[in-house]
Amino acid sequence: MRRRFGTAFGAALAATAMLAIGAAFAAPAPRVHITSLKQLPTPLPYPYNTAANADADVAAARAKAKAENKLLLIDLGGNWCPDCRILAGVMKLPEVQRFVDKHYVHVMVDVGRFDKTFKYRRITA
Repeated sequence: MRRRFGTAFGAALAATAMLAIGAAFAAPAPRVHITSLKQLPTPLPYPYNTAANADADVAAARAKAKAENKLLLIDLGGNWCPDCRILAGVMKLPEVQRFVDKHYVHVMVDVGRFDKTFKYRRITA
């Protein structure tokens, strides 16, 4: 029992250290020029392509991210979702868009009304 606890504790300590080291090298978040979501340009976008092939789009974005040594950002949402549309509006702010373009390959996946299938459940490098 003692050995199992020590192993679990060691693993937890190592994971915490890795997170702390990763956070030390993380890019600072961009400052945005708006102070309220009410200042987003209107009308809010309808960003999700309902006819897109999510599996193909994610595969292409994944390959691009790997080639460019960037992180993959998969945005799952729907045009019917107010929060998704607000997020799309924030992502279009010039400061945010520059930050995302520098660090990520961003792909948007329409989930429909949660009735669409999407093959990627777990994505690894």
